[in-house]
Amino acid sequence: MKRSHRLWPSMGKPVADLTDQVKALTNERDGLKYQVGDRDKQLDILKQTAGDNEALQKQIKQLQDDNKSASKEYKSKLTSQAS
Repeated sequence: MKRSHRLWPSMGKPVADLTDQVKALTNERDGLKYQVGDRDKQLDILKQTAGDNEALQKQIKQLQDDNKSASKEYKSKLTSQAS
């Protein structure tokens, strides 16, 4: 029996605690997805209204790169939480 607890440390936790943890992580994931989607919409609107202004185009490009980095970090966090 002791061996199985090392393999599955959550085995001794009540199911309700694990269910609450899953709900919290799911809510966090959904919130982050919403934030990324909202940010992408803002960038698209900014890009449309910016026209040919080079400085704004550079800023948009930087924000897009930042979003890609944040997305990769978010996916990494989700992967590590799932493990």
